Amino acid sequence: MLSDKDILANLAGAEPLTTDIDTRDCSKTASVQAASLDLKAGKIFRPHANSRIDMFTTEVGQAHQEYILSPGETVIVQTLEYVKMPIDMGGIVFAPSGKSSGGLLMVNTGHIDPGYHGYL
Repeated sequence: MLSDKDILANLAGAEPLTTDIDTRDCSKTASVQAASLDLKAGKIFRPHANSRIDMFTTEVGQAHQEYILSPGETVIVQTLEYVKMPIDMGGIVFAPSGKSSGGLLMVNTGHIDPGYHGYL
């Protein structure tokens, strides 16, 4: 687990984890926290009604910037930030705890493989 100082050093290095983070923001809502990097929601995709939900076969429609979920609906949310994991570093992904108290269930939390490049 990296400290905030280690995360900031990585973001300022020659091969930063992502270039989409404002490292000047030191407020409580800043992306760099004590031992984490908070990523933001980017594009939202709504799977077709007859598709299975898995990352290999889901057919998704047009990307949305906003989407109002109806009860029982599912969407796929892509991070705003493009991540470039170093070959010697992995990551652990957790959904923000405040989202589940608002009635959203987030699945597919897990790990980011070393060397992964792309959106989460």
